[in-house]
Amino acid sequence: MTSFDKFTVGLVAVIVMLLAAGCKTTTATLEQPTWYPYPKGIGFEGKIFFDFGAKYRTGLNKGNRHQGIDIQGHRNQPIVAIADGTVSVKHRDPCAGKTLVIDHGHDLNGERLFAHYVHLGGFTVESGQQVKRGDLIGWVIPPPRKTSCWPSQHLHLELANSVYLYNMEFRKQGKNPHLLWADGPWRPTCFEEGREYPEGTITYPILCDWQIHTIEDLLAIN
Repeated sequence: MTSFDKFTVGLVAVIVMLLAAGCKTTTATLEQPTWYPYPKGIGFEGKIFFDFGAKYRTGLNKGNRHQGIDIQGHRNQPIVAIADGTVSVKHRDPCAGKTLVIDHGHDLNGERLFAHYVHLGGFTVESGQQVKRGDLIGWVIPPPRKTSCWPSQHLHLELANSVYLYNMEFRKQGKNPHLLWADGPWRPTCFEEGREYPEGTITYPILCDWQIHTIEDLLAIN
């Protein structure tokens, strides 16, 4: 084999290796698009107003990155489980209010998946209880009058690899929810009764507009 032939074979091998590496792209390497849709049927009160990775501009967290997503809600807005799981912790934080932690097993990448549902008005589940995707787990209330930690009524949803209290001094990096939606990355997905969802994916924690919209209505039919 001539030197030219060896060079050609080597070049082809390098190209094949690069193509193979490209095919192994995981959700962790996907970049955020400039725009992505909300679930069909989501109104203003279901919109994300402070997204994952956004930078705090004021307050105690100024300069830090947001480790979850903040979803606008009205008074007594129902909150539902984003996937099947087991209730791990019910906690009340002086600043963040009532927090629910659910063990949702493993995500698409095989990593543990715990969801922290923060700023709740109350719980409809107990520690150790098994929940299904779409089950009612709590509701949203306005923040207490004398607090600067929680400026508006909303759900803070934070995903993590482990159970840890919301206000721990040394918090671990949160997971990006936009990489785990059931309809694919950057496609927030509403829960629909009777639909099957891929293992390790999540659905929106707030019901869409065509579904029951208040905690009172949900409790009345259960």
